Amino acid sequence: MKKKIKTIVYCSTTADMFHYGHLRLLEKANVLGDFFICGVLTDEAIKSYKEEPIASLKERMAIVSALRCVGKVVTQRSLDPTENLKEIHSQFRDAKIILVCGSNWKKVPGAEYIKKIKGEIVQPPFYEKLSIENVVSKIFRLHEFRRKTAISYKTEGKTILRGYNLSDLAEEGYTFCDALFVLFQGRLPAENEEKMLEYETAEFLEHSMSPSAAGAIAVISGRPHLPAAIAAAVMTFGGAHGPGAAHGYMMHQYIERAIKEGKSLEEMGRILVDEYLDAGLPVMGLGQPQHTDGDPRAEPTHIKQEELGLSGAYLKLQRSIEKHFNERRKKQGKSFVAVNMIGAGNTALADLGFSPNAAWCIGSVCRGFSCAAHALYTIKKGHAWAASKREPMVQMLDLSMIKYVGPEDRPVPSIEERQEYAKNQKEEGEYKKWVL
Repeated sequence: MKKKIKTIVYCSTTADMFHYGHLRLLEKANVLGDFFICGVLTDEAIKSYKEEPIASLKERMAIVSALRCVGKVVTQRSLDPTENLKEIHSQFRDAKIILVCGSNWKKVPGAEYIKKIKGEIVQPPFYEKLSIENVVSKIFRLHEFRRKTAISYKTEGKTILRGYNLSDLAEEGYTFCDALFVLFQGRLPAENEEKMLEYETAEFLEHSMSPSAAGAIAVISGRPHLPAAIAAAVMTFGGAHGPGAAHGYMMHQYIERAIKEGKSLEEMGRILVDEYLDAGLPVMGLGQPQHTDGDPRAEPTHIKQEELGLSGAYLKLQRSIEKHFNERRKKQGKSFVAVNMIGAGNTALADLGFSPNAAWCIGSVCRGFSCAAHALYTIKKGHAWAASKREPMVQMLDLSMIKYVGPEDRPVPSIEERQEYAKNQKEEGEYKKWVL
């Protein structure tokens, strides 16, 4: 038998979920020589480069053994068939060995040995129609297994957000705030809308020592990974601190009532205040514990919204709430309580078209940058445990106990001065002392 065999063909296969593509490869291999040997990969060999097979080795070898085109079936214990090829070459010294592998393999396993013994490598065209990727994709399409999303998709060359190529948006000069409109509302904002969101996210970015900053500092004192501290900080946001959805839903409910009952927003503001206070409930969006005369960011937010021509139903209702709330307090001989950033910020975001939960997300992510900075500063400058035997224990939120050691107060340059100002800052280099 050995004298008659001048050419031996060897081809590896998994033979898992055997289909026409497998059969075609093995039939093409068979006609290339005098004797065709097929190596069926073990489970371990398959798992070395992809998911484990569904069929067992015994089942897969039985399928290949039943094929008329295969002369002999052997077990292949590695993705690289070199050991099997050496065994074949030792038995058939005078025979040429042809190694067959699909064209989808750029680096053919066993190629080095075949070249060494002056054999040949043949790569028939890969039968892509029945590739595992295409089969799985077809099953998902037929049975709707895919998770549907209206947010985004990506390919090797692009990421699409709500129909817009993100790279194209950036190249055209659209900002992070523009992208937030696209993300949460599926639309590009007008210039005044983008300016309003830029304004609000900039002023909401930092608020010095607050529950969220304290949360980041406290958690990072145990030196976990940074995201744990940021997550803890964001989790402090609720009814009394940070961006909250509850205020937005309250406003939405009373605006709908005004429409349904045929009342003006001015009237509905008074009704809201009376109903909440008579029930012993706090009116959300008013008062700030650290700014007793009013949060310096809040009223300017209202004013900016009006300046940009974005006064909507939410601002009208919020203004009415503030008016009637303080009229009632005045009658009771109580002091004036100003709007806070929950009231001003959520109002602006709602009139921009953001849902209460979307507004909550935007505020949380925005403040998350600041909380990360507090955590980084603590890692760089503070003690682990945020404690030292040489320092007295203090209340973390007691502002009298906070010593600011950052850059001195400085005026904000106009946008026109920005380029020159930024250039001078870099040249002077003083900013490097504060880089985290």
